[in-house]
Amino acid sequence: MINLYQTTSGQLINLDKSEISFSRNVLEEKKNHVPRLDTIKVVECHSKYLGLPAFVGIRSKHQIFNFVQDRVSKKLKGWKGNTMSFAARVVLIKFVVQAIHAYVMSCFKLPDGLYEHVESMISRF
Repeated sequence: MINLYQTTSGQLINLDKSEISFSRNVLEEKKNHVPRLDTIKVVECHSKYLGLPAFVGIRSKHQIFNFVQDRVSKKLKGWKGNTMSFAARVVLIKFVVQAIHAYVMSCFKLPDGLYEHVESMISRF
């Protein structure tokens, strides 16, 4: 499939950045028949793609999306809110902070508690 994709699209796949994961129902002998496994990293589950979790499974969604809260917190702590005008704070919140969770929300529904916590951090700023 990789060779077919590369020849038809004219694009090369960066195997150093590529990962493959198998369902738990795939037998070991079938996994070993997949070509190029020596060059593609085999993982239990994919970590992130374009800054978002690649897979949201059984684990707690609060744990998975906690990075949103951390990013917003870091941004807000990095700015000196008390030295800015109200208008400057509004602009930063609208164009920087809200873009962080809006990007994630374009693909996933955030847990209610997490969204409310982010909104309260913004309000305090």
